[in-house]
Amino acid sequence: MRLLLGLFAGALVAAAGAAAAPLPFSESVPLDGVRGYSGAIPEPGAFLRHEIGERHTEPDQIVAYFEAVAAESQRVEVREQGRSYQNRPLIHAIVTSEANHDELERLRRANLRLSDAPERVDTEALETQPAVVYAGYSVHGDEASGAEAAMLLLYHLAAGRGPAVNRVLDNLIVIIEPCMNPDGRSRFTTWVNQNRGATPVADPDTRELRVQQQWPTGRLNHYWFDPNRDWITTLHPEGRTRLELLNHWRPQVICDFHEMGSESSYFFQPGVPERVNPLTPDRNQTLTREIARFHADIFNEAGELYYTEETFDDYFPGKGSTYPDITGGVGILYEQASSRGLQREADSHGVIAYPRTIRNQLAASLSTLQASVALRTELLSYQRDFFAEAPAFAKQHDVEAYVVCLSQGRTRAEAMLRMFQRHRIECHALAKDAFIGGKVFRQGEAAVILMDQPQARLIASLMDPLTEFEDDRFYDVSTWTKPLAFGVRVGTLDKNAAEYVGGELGSIEYSGGELLGGRAEFAYLLAWDRYFAPRALYKLQDAGLHTRVLRRPVSIEVDGKTVELGRGAVLVPVWHPAHGDDAADRVHALVRQVIDEDHVRVYAADDGLTVSGPDLGTRVEGAVLEKPEIA
Repeated sequence: MRLLLGLFAGALVAAAGAAAAPLPFSESVPLDGVRGYSGAIPEPGAFLRHEIGERHTEPDQIVAYFEAVAAESQRVEVREQGRSYQNRPLIHAIVTSEANHDELERLRRANLRLSDAPERVDTEALETQPAVVYAGYSVHGDEASGAEAAMLLLYHLAAGRGPAVNRVLDNLIVIIEPCMNPDGRSRFTTWVNQNRGATPVADPDTRELRVQQQWPTGRLNHYWFDPNRDWITTLHPEGRTRLELLNHWRPQVICDFHEMGSESSYFFQPGVPERVNPLTPDRNQTLTREIARFHADIFNEAGELYYTEETFDDYFPGKGSTYPDITGGVGILYEQASSRGLQREADSHGVIAYPRTIRNQLAASLSTLQASVALRTELLSYQRDFFAEAPAFAKQHDVEAYVVCLSQGRTRAEAMLRMFQRHRIECHALAKDAFIGGKVFRQGEAAVILMDQPQARLIASLMDPLTEFEDDRFYDVSTWTKPLAFGVRVGTLDKNAAEYVGGELGSIEYSGGELLGGRAEFAYLLAWDRYFAPRALYKLQDAGLHTRVLRRPVSIEVDGKTVELGRGAVLVPVWHPAHGDDAADRVHALVRQVIDEDHVRVYAADDGLTVSGPDLGTRVEGAVLEKPEIA
């Protein structure tokens, strides 16, 4: 821990406003087992032209530093897994020994066998296999200390010399994602760096510390969505690409570094024992407590206050510290009392300084690596056994399979199944008609999700309603049943499920768009029964087409058959003054486009008189739809 104190001696003084030169990283007092740092690797302060903790580092600077270290170190490879909405790179570094890098793909595939074929992995094989640790920082952009600590951790592992560093590099593959929400961080760092003076001010009412916390804060991504609530839905690029990264590696330990209120100390899991997700294995919590011992030791030496088993639960799997627990890893939440700016008055601390918060995040990062080295074989065997025990878990579950209806709410059902596939959940075709709960699920119009597969615990979490709780107080939400969230009809098979299971479905694409009745002579009717119908309507309006809504159900004749459309159908006339002269071909083409792109059902009408209900040109039961404009 003496290393950490040395790292920040200068930055702590600088943050306090004194005229002292920051202490370079390489001149800090070595930790036991560290014999100094290579001069070939750029130090963060020299590269950034400010010492860590002197100001808030911008996301592009963090990316540039990671790339600079990778260019000089054989221990580091930096990869881009995606881009944010604002086109900022989402990067991660893979850090391990040179020997491990030479066999990286082989080691990755060996790691995947723990979940793909656990029965083929014996304990002897685990003795020489590195464990994989993922460390994700600052998923909330205004919880800034984590991303700064990520740069120091990278430097320590890339430049450090001696047995302490070598043990980590030889025994672990460390994945560092330094800035999980670059758009939110940019919003935050722009504010604090622009709204402080040359001398830091600790008053919580100063402009630097207060105004930037009004909506929208740096916590959220570009669309003001909390990226730490997107671990299941994976709707946004930050969440989707992170899941792809985790699926690619399947780490044993997943670290999630946050900040909390300024009056707190430092929290690491385990959380509130009564608020652990019931699907989390007991052995997971045992390992979490064993890892906590390493955190406690390093914080004891630093003289920093900390706590466990309070405030934060481990219940909702849609956030970073719980999702790993029901998918085969050990997820750990870290929460540091926040300075928000360079310093902040707090009754519990006097003044809490930004460098101190960074130091604590680095301390917890290093203790995690120490624990992962010491517990390497236990972590590897836990993941192997988690997946080896999945068939037994599925067997004792009340449901053998879930049948998802595609004929009603087709697009929503397909969206749910696509989400399941992103989580490595297998989906199958329905092999024959199934009668469940008095309703029929037809072959070709339904999918089957078997419980007996590696992600059995996750399936149970997503599909089963929760109505009973050991403790009914929650840090987050208490239930997240996906069929209810998506509005999808689902039935359950409690026995003989195998006879209903057809072939595994490949990558599910949206489908079901169709034009009934061919090319219309009079008008098209867009049925308001598909998820992307509003998007289709907007496209038609944006192209300048006249659109009207029918407020009552109607029946029309299509290809010699009477078809009923519910209220809300959208009328698009083939001929209308707003379309201009000779625009029929463009109308036909646009209708065909929204059918293909938005998977809607459209009916061709050759007659304005209906079989029943108001006629298509109704003045009373219809209304012109105006294109919405964003203010």
